[in-house]
Amino acid sequence: MIQLRKIEEELFMKKIIKALAVVLSFVMILTVIAPVSNIQAATIKLNCTKKTIYVGDSFKLKVSGVNGKIKWISYNSNVAKVNKNGKVTGISAGKTEIHAKYKNINKKCIITVKDKDYSAGIKYEYVEIGNNSFIKVTNSNDVDVCVPIRLKQIDNDGFTQKNFKNDICVYKNDTTYYYIGSSEYSGYDSSRLTLNIEGITKEVKNLQRVDLSTNMYTKQEERTDMVRLETVKYYETVKYCDLIAKNDSKKDVKYYRFVVLGKDSNGNYITSHISEISVPAESKIKNTFRYDGDVQSFDIFLFEPY
Repeated sequence: MIQLRKIEEELFMKKIIKALAVVLSFVMILTVIAPVSNIQAATIKLNCTKKTIYVGDSFKLKVSGVNGKIKWISYNSNVAKVNKNGKVTGISAGKTEIHAKYKNINKKCIITVKDKDYSAGIKYEYVEIGNNSFIKVTNSNDVDVCVPIRLKQIDNDGFTQKNFKNDICVYKNDTTYYYIGSSEYSGYDSSRLTLNIEGITKEVKNLQRVDLSTNMYTKQEERTDMVRLETVKYYETVKYCDLIAKNDSKKDVKYYRFVVLGKDSNGNYITSHISEISVPAESKIKNTFRYDGDVQSFDIFLFEPY
């Protein structure tokens, strides 16, 4: 009986020793695996932790210390997107995170996207032509832009009389004359009229275009109001201009504002005509107006193209 109990005690001890061996083995495995995983994570590096880019700009993210496929994720693809090769492109102003995932390891780069400022390629000035006042804006950039222009007029007592601000849209490598009134700024000391860009000149996408052209002609018109005798008729030579607007797109263009400037024989602008048209899709219209003076040709400029 004593011998049997001794055998049972030995078997019990063997089980305890075996269980302890299993636990110790598991602990040893964990102590070996954890440092290896930490070492692997430490050797994997992303070439960016924080970066600022502009809308439309791109750059490439790279991960070193890996031997396998990287999964790229943008937390806000409306701000910045990333392709399968790690190429990041700025979409709109804002902030987001780009993550590179490899197995159970995650690396991130914080991306700030800003609007690109095209103001350096903009020239502007106040001009008067005929009886109208304009802001002349020239865009030498290779993209369509909208320029935040502010005009202030100060009277002789130092009080602000006019405070005009608007975004003037200009096609790439083009000029526009933005109509601001019928000589409302004339007669004031030019040194008291200031013109500035206030804000960022942004690129504008899908700025609608309409092909504009003019056709000048003259004709003899009967003036019945000048008839003094029943047998006498009075005629005068009248100058006209047809403005033709053609819209080749499949979208209607509404409230398209433009200015037609008449030039004399020396190429100086001497008259101005302001109008507004709407052109249905895939069609053209004609706008006829009468002009006076020594006008030899016309230039057409768009302002507020929608």
